[in-house]
Amino acid sequence: VLFLKGDYWVVRDRVETAGAHRYDLYFHFAPETDPAIERGRGGVCVRERTSDAAGFELFTFCQAGGWRKEQGWVSECYGQRAAAPVLIFSNEAAGAQEFITFMLPKPAQAPRTQVEEIEARGGRAFEVLDGDRRDVLLLGDGGPVETASVASDFEWAWMRFAPGASTPEELLLINGRQLSLEGQELLRAGRRLGYVVARRDGDRVRMETDGGESFAVSLQSPAMIR
Repeated sequence: VLFLKGDYWVVRDRVETAGAHRYDLYFHFAPETDPAIERGRGGVCVRERTSDAAGFELFTFCQAGGWRKEQGWVSECYGQRAAAPVLIFSNEAAGAQEFITFMLPKPAQAPRTQVEEIEARGGRAFEVLDGDRRDVLLLGDGGPVETASVASDFEWAWMRFAPGASTPEELLLINGRQLSLEGQELLRAGRRLGYVVARRDGDRVRMETDGGESFAVSLQSPAMIR
């Protein structure tokens, strides 16, 4: 689970098997909610939204599958229960499977988020559009993962871009050593780093790694080297 504090969660469920199975991912909602299955830019998603209250959005990606809604139950005290909606993502497949779920809390009157899987070599990649913000997430197994604009060997590589920006405002990298953007090397480490966290500060970026050190590097330099 990747928790982006103040934003959303990304859940990566992986199943290693040689057989054929049915998979059901259950998401339980509170009794007073009314989540709906909707078609978004990247496919079918679940939204629990009202115009004047906070809401919640769910996007799950795998090779195939779909959502269905059922009635479940919630018990808030012994001997009592209340009907509550359950949203289930189901898939039938053979062999190893991977499910990527984005769980996005939404403030009242916030625009709908769009999440889409984009083409990638060596792994998977996603784009999250929320208002004027754009996030990009690459997922891999430690080898190179490439999209049309980003290349990385980190197992998780998350970047946030401001409107019209060509370099990220923030990034979070987990378990790797190299990141490139539009053919320009942004980071290359001499060893695999457990994590890298970075945030833009003017024309520079403050970076911290699992080595306990933090340092600033100019975004205009050809590379960030550690």
